[in-house]
Amino acid sequence: MKLSLMTFPMTGDIILGRMNIDKICKLAEKVNLHYIDIMAHEIKLIGMKKIKHALTDYDIKVSCLIADIPFLTGNEEKIKEKIKVNLEHANELGTDKLMIVPFSVLDIKKLQKLTKQEKQARLVKYFTMAVQMGKMANIKICVEDTPNFLVPLAKIEDCKYLLERVQGLGLAYDTANMLVEDENPILFYQELKQFICHVHLKDVKYVNDKKMADRTCDGKRFRCCPWGEGVIPISKIVDILRADGYTGTAGIEYSHPDGAGTYEANRVQIRKYVNYWKRRPETPSGTLKMRNGKIFGWAYIGAGKIAEQTADKIIKTGSHKIVSVYNRTFSKVENFALKYGARAFPTIDEALKHFERRRRNIYLVLIFFTTR
Repeated sequence: MKLSLMTFPMTGDIILGRMNIDKICKLAEKVNLHYIDIMAHEIKLIGMKKIKHALTDYDIKVSCLIADIPFLTGNEEKIKEKIKVNLEHANELGTDKLMIVPFSVLDIKKLQKLTKQEKQARLVKYFTMAVQMGKMANIKICVEDTPNFLVPLAKIEDCKYLLERVQGLGLAYDTANMLVEDENPILFYQELKQFICHVHLKDVKYVNDKKMADRTCDGKRFRCCPWGEGVIPISKIVDILRADGYTGTAGIEYSHPDGAGTYEANRVQIRKYVNYWKRRPETPSGTLKMRNGKIFGWAYIGAGKIAEQTADKIIKTGSHKIVSVYNRTFSKVENFALKYGARAFPTIDEALKHFERRRRNIYLVLIFFTTR
């Protein structure tokens, strides 16, 4: 499996003059990365000539071109033209994959007016068009599970609906985006692995603020973070991919460093990913698959140090989820719930009632109260 640096988080740094395409390619080269995933808006910002020059100078290849094309809200003529232009760009960059994001963040109000059935019909229609055009250009078209619950591309059943109806469409498997619909990353992979042609290795942590955060269907917020610092079992997912014979590229879903994104700050940040990759613990082969595809849910009664120690371990398995939590000190329970994506409750009864309502498979209760 080959790693590829996803460059779009550095767009703001390019605009502010702190980074440029040469520095990005130099950054990749310094940590022994030979591929980047680049977005169409970066071509417009930087210029194709400069990008190709930097790729040649640093011996970097483009693994995948990513383009926003408004399948859900645009008109057919403009959509077809955008597909054509981006296929030409993909060929010029030497990549054989074009990942299409079928909406723009500017389209949210328009998306709210469409029914799910209308959205699915447009996705099928225009991805079919894109795949047909892609075949003529020898470019594989793919779509990722999308971190927006207004777009029917985060649930297993919704992704399967599209992929089964558009023959030849590939899936760019993002390891975290399905959290917006409360889906499990490993179960998501197991159900859709036959369609996967590209991977985005993304870890996330739950946060309180809205800045640069994705919102889940039940109101929680999460944000990208370096591997190993969040709730996604990156190491286990990598081992599963390898065990299943995946040999393609995996994009490093890069988290921008706090503060000014200078070359040095980005160098330190990308090192976190590379160091994790080198030192990550391997998963025992006998634990690579979920038993019967089931997710174990937990209600935590108590949120102290022992609770955190056990939570850290079970979340990283990818087959466990903390559903609800209660603690005598509510401020402590709020912090615990935020960290692990659970719901906090002021009473045991409320925590257990929520726990029962969310029942899917096997649920357990842990009690972590010390005696006085």
